Amino acid sequence: MNFSVLPPAATADPLAASLAGGNKKNGQAQPPPTGWIVTGTLAVTYSARTRAGRSLDAEPVTVRYKEEINAASRTKELLRKIPLPGRSKNQPEDDPRTLADVEQILVDRTVERIAARLVNTNERVEALLARGALDEANRYAEAGQWTEYVEKLETMPPLPGQQDDAYRLYNIGLGNEALGYQAESPVAARRYFEQAVIDYRKAGEANPHEKYFLEPINRIEIALEHYKKLAVPADTEKKAPAKSPAKAVKKGPA
Repeated sequence: MNFSVLPPAATADPLAASLAGGNKKNGQAQPPPTGWIVTGTLAVTYSARTRAGRSLDAEPVTVRYKEEINAASRTKELLRKIPLPGRSKNQPEDDPRTLADVEQILVDRTVERIAARLVNTNERVEALLARGALDEANRYAEAGQWTEYVEKLETMPPLPGQQDDAYRLYNIGLGNEALGYQAESPVAARRYFEQAVIDYRKAGEANPHEKYFLEPINRIEIALEHYKKLAVPADTEKKAPAKSPAKAVKKGPA
């Protein structure tokens, strides 16, 4: 219904000055843009029906992509990969190099959203784990002790500097996301996922230049679609109306 990928928009990110190269206007060298923001949207509707025409599921799906590209990010120094329980995926998405790459990412994410509503999925994802001053707490994550991991991060003093503490908030979100995958019921899983989204958004607000804070939110939205689908029968189950007691009828003599 709607498919658009906008041309990269110049932004004032000092970390991305080297991407623009030398621009010339009116024969004179122009200072290059200091960064680029790439955005795209794909909106579809789908309907799943049986051969007899009975509707199984129908829903509009909208997937948005937004990434701030820079050349000198500290990501490699501060983040490393760690597997999350119960989730899998062959490889994380590479950074897009062309607008066609962005289109393909939108299509792939849309397919994942729809598939999560229709069938059981079993995936494994390698998420990024913030390092540095958080390495002591990270031992709990590496051991799969996610409850202790979240407690350790929440009770430790915030890191000095808002942008640095954003990585602690990000790791808290990662711990809650992992707890969601381990939860024994859809209700508990949804509670952990919703809290993880809050944590990830706090991290993004504290350090808006870190693009990897946005990726987990899309990953969780896919999982939430699946668990909401599982919860539908329990939420919408209708009890059969109570039958009125049969009335005794006196029969007179024939």
